[in-house]
Amino acid sequence: MYIEHFSTEEKVDTVYNLDIGKFTIYDNFMVSEIVEGVNLDYKACDILLSIVLSHFGNKPTFGYISNRVHTYSLVPTDLPRLKDLIPNKPRLAIVHHNELGQLSAQFERNFWPFELEVFNNLGQALDYITSSKLAC
Repeated sequence: MYIEHFSTEEKVDTVYNLDIGKFTIYDNFMVSEIVEGVNLDYKACDILLSIVLSHFGNKPTFGYISNRVHTYSLVPTDLPRLKDLIPNKPRLAIVHHNELGQLSAQFERNFWPFELEVFNNLGQALDYITSSKLAC
């Protein structure tokens, strides 16, 4: 399920439709939906990092939901480098929509430098992120 088809009480702040995907920004969290076939490596994350820093850079923490509605590749060995680039401590949620997605998310968990939870639907991820009382 795409974020635009999901009902939430949270108010959308900004939506970015970029070559690599759609990024929906709320007050204390964001939802990404990466485009089919993208190779999301360290270099491709530059624009994503700019968005994160401009919206959440001054906050002690924020939530990030990766809603994996499409298949794309991610370079897991690039993930630990993010810790030095993001000054705050995000809470991450990956939403997978099939068994392969779940296996990939579980594998990636070994590389993320931040707290990460894996869900099989967007509602659970939103509940996790919004109920975590992010101190923003």
